[in-house]
Amino acid sequence: MPVDCPLEISHGLLPLQSGRLLAPTATLPAKERLGEQVLVAISDDDGQSWSHRVVFEDPDRRCGYFEQKLAEIAPGRVMATAWTVTLGDYADQHDSFTISNDGGLTWGPARSTGIKGQTMTPIPLGGDRLLVLYNRRYGDQGIVMCLVSFTDESWTVECEGLVYNAKSHHERAADLQSGIDELNAFAFGFPTAIQLRDGSFLATHWCVENDVCGIRWTRLRIDW
Repeated sequence: MPVDCPLEISHGLLPLQSGRLLAPTATLPAKERLGEQVLVAISDDDGQSWSHRVVFEDPDRRCGYFEQKLAEIAPGRVMATAWTVTLGDYADQHDSFTISNDGGLTWGPARSTGIKGQTMTPIPLGGDRLLVLYNRRYGDQGIVMCLVSFTDESWTVECEGLVYNAKSHHERAADLQSGIDELNAFAFGFPTAIQLRDGSFLATHWCVENDVCGIRWTRLRIDW
């Protein structure tokens, strides 16, 4: 990577239909600048050489981006999502998304999903539709699934429901002021999913129940 600092890697290599490899990461250059950039390394020769592009970076230096996820939504058309915070105090903002129409070489501006959701994973359903899994640590806490329609500029939640009800095991402390303080209290998160051969989706997430940390799975069928 073209930076000399610690990196957060929350998504494996994404192979595109063209054979191109995308490897995203967030930069952690200093205590007040965590998630300042999301970069993607790009290889068209099976990893022998790499170039680099910026996926997320706030031109006003106000926001940072964590736990990035990528998905190829059509050949050469890639979506990135990121948990979005304010730099310094790391207060949650609405999650962001951006789209590349040239296989990761250039990216549009960060757009709001309208979801205050922390870690978010998009799973393409074809066309302008997504299955989205995300963490909700406010109100009815848990792992949430939603069905989303989108354009390059907009994000519309069509349906939403809890996959995992965390509130029976954990409730966010009302007096938490800093996103850094909250890191020590996390008790669930990082939902991801893959589509199975029968068309259903197998989702996983981690959670802490009765002081035991483990991984749960949920099977979903989407009729939309």
